[in-house]
Amino acid sequence: MTPDVVLAYNPADVKPGWVAFWIVVALCVATFFLWRSMNTQLGKIRMPPRPSSRPGIGTGTRQPVAPPPAEPPPDDADVPPRDDDAMSR
Repeated sequence: MTPDVVLAYNPADVKPGWVAFWIVVALCVATFFLWRSMNTQLGKIRMPPRPSSRPGIGTGTRQPVAPPPAEPPPDDADVPPRDDDAMSR
């Protein structure tokens, strides 16, 4: 069997044609107008400024930051003595 018998057409005679060309042109034009419309809609969006998680950033004023609270000293009664402490006595 030769390829000419399997195919119902001659591959050398098949070309894209004008219909495919005009479909591609129409898709390009539609894409351009959709892109332009999207830019217009995105330009209309107005969002309030996002507050910063750190104080004094983005507000124009500096606020002092309090130091973290100090941890209470450990209770020695709850801690068993280490072996080093027993040997040094």
